Amino acid sequence: NEYPCHWGAWHTLQGLCQGAAEASQLNLTNHWMRGFFAAHLSLELQQNNEGLDFYRSLAPSTKRSGYVATQIAIALYNMREFDEA
Repeated sequence: NEYPCHWGAWHTLQGLCQGAAEASQLNLTNHWMRGFFAAHLSLELQQNNEGLDFYRSLAPSTKRSGYVATQIAIALYNMREFDEA
C-alpha cells in the first residue's frame, strides 16, 4: 500500500494468491494499479473472461497502451477467439 505504482510488489503479491477469493480478501489501497493487478491475476488463473472484462474496462483510460491491447489479445487467444485476438 505504501508504493502502489511498484509493479514488482503487485507481482510478488500475485504469487501469494492461489485464487481470486484470496485476492479479494486482501486489504489493498484503492489505486488505479489495483485494476491492473486484478486483470493480470485473472489471466494468470486462467479466468480469461474476468481478465478480459478488467482489461477492457482499463482500455478507455489507456488508449495508447500496447500492454493493455496485448493482454486483451492474450485473453481472447486463451478463449480460442482467434479472429478477434
